[in-house]
Amino acid sequence: MKQKILKMVLTGMMTALVFIGTRFIQIPTPATGGYIHLGDGFVLISGLLLGPLYGGLAAGIGSALADILSGYAAWAFPTFLIKGIMAVITGIFVLKKDNKIFVISAALSFSALWAGFNLFLRNMVSKNISLQSVNLAKELEFDSTAVLIEKAEFLKQVLLYGSFALPVILILILLALFSTNILKITLPISTAFIISGSVMIVGYYFTTYYLYGSAVAAIFGIPGNIAQFLFGVFIAHLLLPVVQKIILPKMQS
Repeated sequence: MKQKILKMVLTGMMTALVFIGTRFIQIPTPATGGYIHLGDGFVLISGLLLGPLYGGLAAGIGSALADILSGYAAWAFPTFLIKGIMAVITGIFVLKKDNKIFVISAALSFSALWAGFNLFLRNMVSKNISLQSVNLAKELEFDSTAVLIEKAEFLKQVLLYGSFALPVILILILLALFSTNILKITLPISTAFIISGSVMIVGYYFTTYYLYGSAVAAIFGIPGNIAQFLFGVFIAHLLLPVVQKIILPKMQS
């Protein structure tokens, strides 16, 4: 009973922290129609603390409320799903933290999918953007097609580096797993944070595509979402020692 009450209290607390972190510290990103914020760090911690179900609800509800009250109501339902899934992934990794085969299989599978996704989008940019892409330049509010092409070249570099950087990081974590006799929670949880944040990038790409109707224009929102992903993972890792030393022991006692 005590643990159940504590979990309910923490669910409410994490919902509030996700909302506050998302709503009140915002840096707008015009290319995505969204903003960079502190909330994703709390989204990831929600899954760690509360598990897939309650963590997913806290992350989804807190994030969706922030969107609604920030004037991004059209994004609220996709945000509920995306942020909820992020916490669910983290929660699953917590449950499977002692299963090396699961952690390694998930990391390798995701690495392959992530690399393919980025290289596919890079190829799409290469094939669909030229000096004749006048309508796309207007849609993205660039001054000219020359500016569009300049931005597209930068975007192609981001997608190329991104396609390899994340798998390399995950592989380094897997090597650390192999080199330790005792599986520490930090390694699989770091893997969960990275995968969850990357799922956010994919989710918001398809959401932008759906809302604005352009598969190519939606790609230009990825750099901003990568910045948000990195910021969220950084914040979550800053909070991780506190959660491990103070809160988790109380939940397990």
